[in-house]
Order: sequence, then structure tokens, then C-alpha cells
Amino acid sequence: MNVLAELPPRPALWRGYDDPALPEGIWSASGVVVGDASGGVMFTRILFHPEGAPLDGNIYNLEQLEGFFAGSAARPGFMNTVGMVPANDPGFLDRLMFLSWSFGGAGIGNSMLIGGRGGGAGQMGLPFLIGTVRGTADDVGALDVGFANVNLEVLAVTAMGYRWGPRSVMAPGGPQRPIGSIFGA
Repeated sequence: MNVLAELPPRPALWRGYDDPALPEGIWSASGVVVGDASGGVMFTRILFHPEGAPLDGNIYNLEQLEGFFAGSAARPGFMNTVGMVPANDPGFLDRLMFLSWSFGGAGIGNSMLIGGRGGGAGQMGLPFLIGTVRGTADDVGALDVGFANVNLEVLAVTAMGYRWGPRSVMAPGGPQRPIGSIFGA
């Protein structure tokens, strides 16, 4: 069975930059999913574009990803873009990356996402350009983080990143990550 939690990206109270090449805002998403995904997948879905919603032209990136699961062993996981591409290219496929989760020890009783910058997910090459919705208003645009074939687990995920508006596509040089980013170098 598949077990998932859909997380809407919430805007942070930050006005962004006047320069059209720089981000208009910051998004964050956080949630927990609990269940038995034996024979299926357990994941959180950050839902940037629900099916049937009007297209907005927003472009997203991932700056930080943190997570833990209440499991008793190290386990491989995944991060998958769904219907999101660096540019509106219908021929571009969804991207799938494997994540390493490490057991925190018997005293802690849960495992954490491991990797580089800030402890979270340097293995993914953060910052990571998620992109914009590929296709039409009928298509879903999301970022999934989770595991395959797990039972009786708890998965918690927190993520943050920048959001560029449609104005950034026409800016000289296109969308750009700010120098001196609040998320670090």
C-alpha cells in the first residue's frame, strides 16, 4: 500500500528582491506521514501545482532538506521530481535521486537524512533547481521524498527554497540565486 502526505509549500514573510532575476519569495513545507507501506511507498509530497490549478509560471529550487524516520536501521530513500522541469520542456523526464538515511543509534531510536551542507543533503548537490511545471494545468507538479517497501514507520520531512516568478524568465541571465543567500554560499 502507498502512504503519503501532501504538503503545500507555504510562503515565508519575505518580500524578495526588486531585481527581476532574483527570487520573489521563499517557500517552506513540513509534514509527517505515518503508516505501513509494505509493498508500496511511503513519502511526503510537496505539491507545488495541484492538478487542475491555473499555471502560475513560478520556478522553484530546493535549498534545505531535513528529515528523519522512526526506524531501527539505515535505509536508502528517494527524492523524485514529478512534473517539474528546469524549463517548460515537455520532453524532459522526472528526476529521481537516491538518498542515504543513517540510523541515529538505539538511544535516539530514529534515523536521519545524511549528507553535506548544514548536515542535510549535500549528496543531492544542494541547492537543487526543481524548476517549473511541465505541461498544462491538468498536470501535477511536486517533489516527493520517501522510502519504498517500509512498514509501521513515521517519516518527517522539512524543506525550504526560493521561488522565482515569471518575470525572471525574461531577466538578463534568467533566474539567479542571490549572492549572499540567506541559506549560505
